[in-house]
Amino acid sequence: RGAAWPRLVHFQDEEGRWQEYDNTLIDTGAEDDEEGELTVRKSDQDIRLSKKAKKSKMITVSSAKGSLSWGYMDAGKSVLELTKQKELTEEAGSVQTEEERVEKANNRKLMQSKTAQEGWYRELYRGVDLQVLVTSLGVKENLILKQAGTRTSFDVAYKTEGLTAEQTDRQTVTLRDENGEAVNTLSAPMRSDGAGARSTGVTL
Repeated sequence: RGAAWPRLVHFQDEEGRWQEYDNTLIDTGAEDDEEGELTVRKSDQDIRLSKKAKKSKMITVSSAKGSLSWGYMDAGKSVLELTKQKELTEEAGSVQTEEERVEKANNRKLMQSKTAQEGWYRELYRGVDLQVLVTSLGVKENLILKQAGTRTSFDVAYKTEGLTAEQTDRQTVTLRDENGEAVNTLSAPMRSDGAGARSTGVTL
């Protein structure tokens, strides 16, 4: 019996064999290393999340063609919290469109297949949480504004190795390798407030 998935669930390894994504974030260092990072268990990309919020290498995505890392300037002392897989945080009381309901259902399905992992940096800034979704397509970030009057401008420091950044539009940056091939796309995060209102007005 076949199954249709909303996103990739398999990838080819260096030997051409098909492998199933397992984006469970695991600690590969010492358990008491509070300054370390977590990495995905099995993927065609090396995705790492720092245990603590910081201005550089807070999130890193690497492949054989190059790497991209970034961090949030002036971030608070936020510690990464992981959501148990098969569970996706629900936004209580929020009003969802049909498209958002479908997306959330797909995300739950992805969680069950271990192709996605959700993490949170609570109080990244005062009144602002950062949600990070690690999937087979890469990393998706959502900024959650929990109260009125909180900051709406965020400075993020990006660093590339082996890749060239090309501004596509105000919300998109394309990362190309030495041959000009598009390797990754950097998109502005979604922003929402405590009432569930969402905005795509964030620019890069």
